[in-house]
Amino acid sequence: MFKREIFLLFIGDLIMAQNDRITWTPLGIPSVHLGIMYTNPNIVTGGSVGRMENLAYRNLVGVVTEENKGRRFQTFHGTYIRDGHKLPVTAFATGMGTSSASLTLPEIAEARKMPESGIYGNGEPVNPAEIEAMVNPYHEKMRLVRIGTAGALQKGINVGDLVVATEARSYAAVAKFLMGVEYDPRLNHAFVSALETRAREHQLDWHEVHKGPIKIVPEAYIHNKTVPFVDHGDMVAVSMETSALKAYCDLLSRRGINPDLPIEVRQDLAENLPQRDMLGVTLLSVSDNPLEGHVDMGNYKGVKEPQVEEVQFRVALDALMDMHLADFKRDLVGGPELPEIEKRR
Repeated sequence: MFKREIFLLFIGDLIMAQNDRITWTPLGIPSVHLGIMYTNPNIVTGGSVGRMENLAYRNLVGVVTEENKGRRFQTFHGTYIRDGHKLPVTAFATGMGTSSASLTLPEIAEARKMPESGIYGNGEPVNPAEIEAMVNPYHEKMRLVRIGTAGALQKGINVGDLVVATEARSYAAVAKFLMGVEYDPRLNHAFVSALETRAREHQLDWHEVHKGPIKIVPEAYIHNKTVPFVDHGDMVAVSMETSALKAYCDLLSRRGINPDLPIEVRQDLAENLPQRDMLGVTLLSVSDNPLEGHVDMGNYKGVKEPQVEEVQFRVALDALMDMHLADFKRDLVGGPELPEIEKRR
């Protein structure tokens, strides 16, 4: 027991001494919550570990799993292949709610090791697709798609429909705390357009695709009861985690910070916060609409929900691939020669 206590004290001192990261995880040690050592630059996230596992093993090749058994988090790394193009992808679960998302998203950003010739900081190549798909001019870009479920806020939106979010209008504390009252709710237009295009391409015969602002709420059950009695304007659905995703993407990309934070904190973040070029978007499937009355959820969950889930997987991965190829072509204007995989397109 004595040796164990000394070891824990040493680890604690090491963590406290670490001053170049936003989380409490020293370099070379798995992150506190997700238990990860690295991540790919193209990311799909959701609330459920099971859903991320389904995405990985149904759509990626060469899947490698990192796990924090104590917290039952699993993170999946693999390669998505489309038309001869290989995309290194990480799929992870944030857990549910903005608090959980605000713990896991920074760990994902920190775990993005900057590769040189495809070799990570520990000297080991982790994902062969990384070597083929990544080159230095755009290795700091990170693109995230969040998939999940939502309650609808407008009539005519049915269970099983898809919602592509254009804005994350936040009523949750995390975005205002990080970004201040001038928080910009708009999601990246190009990324949203790529997501919408793929959603309509993969659209099923029996459901619709909607696009518009989403309302960020800190609570689900009681809010659901208030929906019929409130004017929601042009907002189409609710979400809990998108504001944390948007706020951390903006913070880590140096797009802003809450000016009311103590100046010492702002200076510390300016000096030590990992800097990434991060964009995030959200694709939701409608699981409830209080404005449309009762829905036979037994039939939906047994038959249609798996179909919708698979559509979300394909839409997210295809949108990430589209953004990856667009970034590649834009960043390499006048730059190094395209890899063989790009020449074949």
